[in-house]
Amino acid sequence: MAGEQLSTVLVKPAGPACNMACSYCFYRSKKERFAAPTRMSPQTLETMTRQLLSQSSEELTFSWQGGEPTLMGPDFFRQALQLQRRYRRPRQKIHNAIMTNGFALDTGWCQLFRESNMMVGLSIDGRRELHDEYRSSQHGQPTWQHAVRAARMLIDHGVVTNAVTVATDRSVDHGREIYRFLTGMGFDHLQFVPCVETDLQDPEKLAPFSVSPKGYGRLLCDLFDCWREDFVDRVPSVSVRWLDGVLHHYLGLPPTECTAADSCGKYLVVEHDGSVYSCDFFVDDDHQLGNLHEQSLGAMFHSRAHRDFGRAKGDLPPDCQRCEWLSHCHGGCPKNRRLRSDGRTILCEGYRHFFEYADREMTRLARRWLERMATDPPRQPKVGRNQPCPCGSGKKFKRCCEGT
Repeated sequence: MAGEQLSTVLVKPAGPACNMACSYCFYRSKKERFAAPTRMSPQTLETMTRQLLSQSSEELTFSWQGGEPTLMGPDFFRQALQLQRRYRRPRQKIHNAIMTNGFALDTGWCQLFRESNMMVGLSIDGRRELHDEYRSSQHGQPTWQHAVRAARMLIDHGVVTNAVTVATDRSVDHGREIYRFLTGMGFDHLQFVPCVETDLQDPEKLAPFSVSPKGYGRLLCDLFDCWREDFVDRVPSVSVRWLDGVLHHYLGLPPTECTAADSCGKYLVVEHDGSVYSCDFFVDDDHQLGNLHEQSLGAMFHSRAHRDFGRAKGDLPPDCQRCEWLSHCHGGCPKNRRLRSDGRTILCEGYRHFFEYADREMTRLARRWLERMATDPPRQPKVGRNQPCPCGSGKKFKRCCEGT
């Protein structure tokens, strides 16, 4: 991390507060850590923004997460955008992304996202039965209809939207079905997050809703097959974040996801009260770096505690060091190593199954991609079918130039 500058903060403006009660949510337990109400003050928002934009990085990202960040209301985000404009330095490019359950979205929110070019990650776990299994309202009611309604509004408003699906014990055997359901709705950017949580009754076991290592491997293979089937002219027409990252690495480029990197610590987590942590999976006393009202984000990013956290990912057991797939997974997320006594990720068997299944095709795809780049002029960036057409008509690409 020497020489690196902080360029990304993962912000929890409403802390762990949420308007839903998902069974598998790992952040719900953080309510015990913070006093209610958990809302970021204008002072904390301004201090955070000023400190991040004082960094020398030319591109900076605010990733708004929770809990549920839309509990802050649209005016909070308008103020955040105004502060970014105030403190932005020359040549700096600022990105905003928000992760939401979509429960309270309306046209006003969609207009704000579109006008500010804010990327939205929408939580949706597939068809009704799979989604409602673990994603309920505060009153125990199903929420699938709210997620679908939010998806349609976001897509219709031309908001850049990713579908974020939590892979559970129920969904791992429905990878193809979920993929086709989401792409059929109009999503062309998908993210699948493995649910790996401990049982509250027995912390040495997986919670019942968690993915099994074998199940996760099957899911990755099914997603790979669908992703590969949807290639157009030798390039993906649908982005599956983890698979894109794997292909990126086969091309000899740095991993695009922290789980596949050789170290952690590329960003900071800022809680609603200004407390700062190395990772949102480790919001606890042992990993609190300080508070931005007492020391700067830059100082905490370059602190020994944060550097040590990042380097610790490389402390792998001999079995990992000898593994032929180490350069692709780098041991996975450290959070998922705590359930094994040998220090390997609980998902090791799933990763191994996937790479044994997909390695030959990934190698071929990477070789063809590099050959094409050497002989063909660069293509225009891929435009999602439900994104605004680059011709400037204001229409969606699928209804405009795609049909010409």
